[in-house]
Amino acid sequence: MATGHSIQVAAISLSAVANIVLNSLVMIVIARTPTLREDRTTLFMFSLAASDLVFGVCIMTTSAVVCSHPEIRSDEFAPVFFTLSAWLLLTSVYNMCSVSLCKMLAVVYPLRYLALVTERRCYYVIVWNWTAGFILTAPMYFLIDQEWSEDLCSVRVGKITSGNILAYLFVSQVIGGFLPITLMVYANVRMFIVVVRTKRQVAAESFEIVAGSNGCVLQQHTLSMSLVRSVRSSRNIIIICSVFVSIMTLELMVAFTVPLQERQEQSSAQVAIVWLVFNNSLINSLLYIVLHRSVRSAIMNLFRQ
Repeated sequence: MATGHSIQVAAISLSAVANIVLNSLVMIVIARTPTLREDRTTLFMFSLAASDLVFGVCIMTTSAVVCSHPEIRSDEFAPVFFTLSAWLLLTSVYNMCSVSLCKMLAVVYPLRYLALVTERRCYYVIVWNWTAGFILTAPMYFLIDQEWSEDLCSVRVGKITSGNILAYLFVSQVIGGFLPITLMVYANVRMFIVVVRTKRQVAAESFEIVAGSNGCVLQQHTLSMSLVRSVRSSRNIIIICSVFVSIMTLELMVAFTVPLQERQEQSSAQVAIVWLVFNNSLINSLLYIVLHRSVRSAIMNLFRQ
């Protein structure tokens, strides 16, 4: 039992450290690299990394400390822990939704994207993402009874019988979960269709660059390279968002069912889903670094200095 508990503490601690390191790297390279900031999507990725970093510092680190020292658990602190974690998770959902919609506009409606998606408007949306997340989750501190979970050294809700509180949870989960996830799925499907068509176009054009003046060949080659970069960038966002949507969909399933259950030990499936949600904040940054060549290059340059 002690060995299992030690492994659990070590796993949470390693996840927290990885979260802090990876998200800090993403924020630093975006802030220091002008070419990355030219794509408005990276502004939302910066906000996503910030919300994930705060989650790692405040939630995962606290979870590791509480797991290693159960005697310091306080019932008064449980609502704060639960509400803060819900706020940061919801803010991450909104930030990822903004990433998907922004990239979809750039790929599907490039002319409208240039006119609509300005840097100032991106900052307004980012502020709204954080504010909306707080507005939706703040009432949880006053309305919902929370208790410490022995399975993951975190906080869970007890059974809720009040119709008003159940209605609030339903509305908050629809607005904070179902709606943005639906928008993400829509945006990524639209991007996927355009990416497939563009790849076919690039493949066809590569065979057509055989005749004409050198200027025409160079112009067509430049267009093909631009399309290739657009395809690669869109593909990366689709992968990141698909993983995010899969994990958060599982979390929504748990969020809908747990408040209706009696207080009991979490099932192994619920524990696994909570672990995925905990580590989703570092998975986002890991995928962003692994998939984006420009981000990897910026990190390498950062370490060379």
